[in-house]
Amino acid sequence: MNQNITTWLVRQISSVPRWLLSIAGLVLLCGGLIIAAFVERKELAVATTFATTLLGTGILSLNLPKLFAGLIDDEREKGRLLEEKLKAERAEREAQEKLREADLEIERLERMQLSLQSFKPIANLGLLTVEMVIKDFRSKKLGPKEQKSVLGIPLGRVKQTSYMGAVEVPVKAHLGVDLHQVQIKVDAAGRLIVGGLTMSTTSDTVRGAEWQLQEVRTEKFRNDEISEIIIDPHDARLMAERDAHERQLRERISVGQSFTVFEKPLLQATREVLTSLLTPLGREIVYVDSPPSDATPLMNFLAGEQQALANRIEERRRAIGPPRS
Repeated sequence: MNQNITTWLVRQISSVPRWLLSIAGLVLLCGGLIIAAFVERKELAVATTFATTLLGTGILSLNLPKLFAGLIDDEREKGRLLEEKLKAERAEREAQEKLREADLEIERLERMQLSLQSFKPIANLGLLTVEMVIKDFRSKKLGPKEQKSVLGIPLGRVKQTSYMGAVEVPVKAHLGVDLHQVQIKVDAAGRLIVGGLTMSTTSDTVRGAEWQLQEVRTEKFRNDEISEIIIDPHDARLMAERDAHERQLRERISVGQSFTVFEKPLLQATREVLTSLLTPLGREIVYVDSPPSDATPLMNFLAGEQQALANRIEERRRAIGPPRS
């Protein structure tokens, strides 16, 4: 029976929280000293102090290490949980940052794609429309100088027959650059070498030719100086020479020879347009007069870049996974 009581007592004591037992030990240590101070008999006071000190010290020695060990374990567990939480938060922030960077890269690539698409509607880049009157003067000798002679003896004055024409043609011209003729190459340094920029012209005559002068004249010379001019408005050669004169002028207009004064500023404007459209590719751009022999037509080059951009965008999207809700 005594053993059962002892076992029960041990169980009851074990069920008491360690912090409460530690407080009880401290109470015994301090309380024993206080009680001993009020005991008149010295032997009883010493015995009381000894007993309470022994009991309190025993209780503290048994419970304090375990109590502190439990507190340390609790703090360690809290520290471990806090560290895991911080790691999870840091990993989440890093994942969000990577997703944000991927989204920004996709947006950048899509902007580049839109920029390249803007080339298509301006394949024939029209930069300038001019209305002007082209004037042309022509003097053409219709054979060598002539002089009548009898038996090899010159008689009369030397004559020279010529065509004289002055004409004005009002035109409206559209000047630009055909980007289909432009070629491009990426050199070993990664630069874009662009060449083949030439001015293109499309002209329309506003009105018919206006003749200020059209005549076949015969000039007579005396002492190598013109002494007389005879104009024959009915000369059979006049219409043929006038038509040839107008035809040659219109041919020069159609090939743009009359607009060369605009060529330099127009090509400069074209370079600026191309630079603004090619800049998103992130490469240095160099313009040359003649493209390299192995250059690629601009539109073919852009088609290749467009496909490469589409592939990179798709890779980025696959890398970040399905759209997030």
